[in-house]
Amino acid sequence: MSDNVNEELIRRYYADFANDYSDARVAAVIGEVLTDDFVFHPPNNVEGYAGAERHRQWLVWHHRALANQHYDIEDLVATDERAATRWTLTGTHSEEVLGIPPARQAVTVTGQDFFRLQGGRIAELWRAFDWRAVAQQTTQAAAQVS
Repeated sequence: MSDNVNEELIRRYYADFANDYSDARVAAVIGEVLTDDFVFHPPNNVEGYAGAERHRQWLVWHHRALANQHYDIEDLVATDERAATRWTLTGTHSEEVLGIPPARQAVTVTGQDFFRLQGGRIAELWRAFDWRAVAQQTTQAAAQVS
C-alpha cells in the first residue's frame, strides 16, 4: 500500500472518529478503518484496550468529556506499516476527567499518535500527550468556576 493511501487512512481516522463523532457513522465504517483486533494504548497504558468495539466506547466517552473536540494534524508521516502524527486538540472540558470536575471551558493540548498498519487498516494506536498541561488547564478553570 502506498504511503499516500496510508496518509489518507490516518486522516480518515481523525475525520470519522476523532472529529465530529457520530455513532452511526463510526458503526458504519469502523471495520474499514480498524482491524478487528485493534489495540489502543492511551498514555501510560502498555497493555492497551483491545478491540474495535472497545475503542468505539472509549471514543463515546472522550467526546462527552471533551465536547466539540477537534484534532488539527500538524505533521503526518506514513510508510507501508507505520504512521505518526503530531496534533493539537481543542475542546470543552464537559465531564469529569482524572477526578477533575467539568470546568465547561476550552482546553488545548498537543500530542502524538503512533500507528501500526496492517492490511490497509489501523491495527494499533499508541497515544502520547502532556497530562500535566490538561490537568493544569482543567484545574485552573474548575477553580475559576467554584
